[in-house]
Amino acid sequence: MTRFLLILIALLVAVFTALVAVVPPLAGASAAAAVAQTDDCHLPCWKGIIPGETTFNQALQILDDQGFQKLPNLDTINLPGQYFYIAAQPTDICQVGLTNTRALEAIVREVSLWFCQPQKLGDLMMLVDAPSTILPLTSLLVYSEGRIVFILSQPFCSDRLSPYSAIRYISLTDDKFNQPLFSQTAKLPWRGFSPPWRYEWLFGEVC
Repeated sequence: MTRFLLILIALLVAVFTALVAVVPPLAGASAAAAVAQTDDCHLPCWKGIIPGETTFNQALQILDDQGFQKLPNLDTINLPGQYFYIAAQPTDICQVGLTNTRALEAIVREVSLWFCQPQKLGDLMMLVDAPSTILPLTSLLVYSEGRIVFILSQPFCSDRLSPYSAIRYISLTDDKFNQPLFSQTAKLPWRGFSPPWRYEWLFGEVC
């Protein structure tokens, strides 16, 4: 099961990376502003979209209001229940992905926020503090029992984590979407900006 999960994560990252490649980089506001939280919308809520609560149609209206348009000609690439939208105007988030349920009144289960340019981990940690756990093999930093996940641009096992480590995108989900993932990361708690060998010294083989 673990091996299957890791393969699936790697496949999703490869597909999403291919999708982002078709979107030209745009200059815009800071990453912190792009994922800014308000009094009534804290991550994993984004712009009023709450995974597990917001309907797909409501999310589409919010994205339309924010200036996002459906990415064309990708029907054969999208996985079942996944849809992608690109920013029509300059912004730090070039692309937003939505994953929904297959119910008649579809509910958003995941929102993925893809940055035009990789963002510094330290800047994003100012919003949500340090992660609770990590999954080095697939370069994931996990918060809120899997409801918030930062995906690194470079493999954790090939480089030392630092506030300057680049984050490619953020995954925001409902409370069950990433449970299999969190069950794996729960075994490896965050121990700061340490090199891979220190994590292996503390927890055994992790890479």
